[in-house]
Amino acid sequence: MHYILNSPFTAIDVTKHITTNNFSTSSTHNIAMEDPVAEIPSIIQSLTTSSPSAQRKALESYFVPNARFDHPLCRIDPFTYPLLSRGFILAIYRWYKLLSPIIELEVESVAFDEPHSRLYVSVRQIFTFWFFPFVRVPAELVVVLDLKKHRGDESLSEVSYDDLEHDERYRWYIESQTDLYQFEQWVGFFPVVGLLGRMFVLLCKRITGWCCLVFSTVVLWLGMVVDWGGRAQGLAAADRCDSALEFVARIEKRIMGKIREKRE
Repeated sequence: MHYILNSPFTAIDVTKHITTNNFSTSSTHNIAMEDPVAEIPSIIQSLTTSSPSAQRKALESYFVPNARFDHPLCRIDPFTYPLLSRGFILAIYRWYKLLSPIIELEVESVAFDEPHSRLYVSVRQIFTFWFFPFVRVPAELVVVLDLKKHRGDESLSEVSYDDLEHDERYRWYIESQTDLYQFEQWVGFFPVVGLLGRMFVLLCKRITGWCCLVFSTVVLWLGMVVDWGGRAQGLAAADRCDSALEFVARIEKRIMGKIREKRE
């Protein structure tokens, strides 16, 4: 079971809500969400793994017409003229499904920051290009959804956001979707070269981690050599390291200040 428990977030075990290709055919426009935490797993499944009609109904039911979409590889800004930005987001989801007709996706956890009307969804997926079916591209991401309450029986573009915020007739709609990937995760989406690209990025990240260790150790050693104050105090080894690093930080701040003075 998967939970997110950090206050003030609302937490839920989403394993009970994970579905596959099961969006209700009775959905109509402007249905929206009454309980975002409980409903978002099935909505994401509908957008990514369902039939084209269910995909369209989900988007039109839960996204505002001028919704915004941001992904490492594409972006749609909010607009309503001459076309609705929601239609462009639908095109993105359609292309996503066309590239990978078989998508394995699991919503692992959901957290709702209700004071800021923001939903955080942890997702694990396996993407497979139809023209290169021998390579499966696993990815983990966090989907950030900015929500807003609207009246479901009115035109969404004409709603006053400040009216009756807690009225039962108001329901939650998605105004913005942001997909957050680690760098090597979205590099893997590039056909053919994606696998090699991911391996290269992971190698570079590991090398960088070791470089951080080497460089910080060198600077720490230099700091301990010149930090006579720390040596004179007879500090323990760990405290001497802290004192040396603070000494180096003071030197860096002085250098930064002098550089700024010269530029001014």
